Amino acid sequence: MAESLKLAVMPERLEERAFSGLRWTLWLTLLSVPFSFAVRVILARTGRSVLGAYGLLGVYTSLVNVFFYLGGDAVIMRFLPGLAPGQRRGFLWLYCGVIAAGWLP
Repeated sequence: MAESLKLAVMPERLEERAFSGLRWTLWLTLLSVPFSFAVRVILARTGRSVLGAYGLLGVYTSLVNVFFYLGGDAVIMRFLPGLAPGQRRGFLWLYCGVIAAGWLP
């Protein structure tokens, strides 16, 4: 399978690591499904407010994930390390403004 997906520009060692990462991601995702169900059952038995707080935390986590994935990985990894520590907060606020402006239309 890996042979058919070979890219000409990717070094062989990097390709091995990428496919290894994909396999780990697949297996860990499949493994997390029963644990996720078990956590929700335990929280539901604890109380409705606990389950609601867990659900709200999931919503907040998803919103942060969406915010940083609108170019986030590339922007954060590419530009943030090159900035001086005093400029990082301003850059993140500006980035937040650009993302918010993009959501307006």
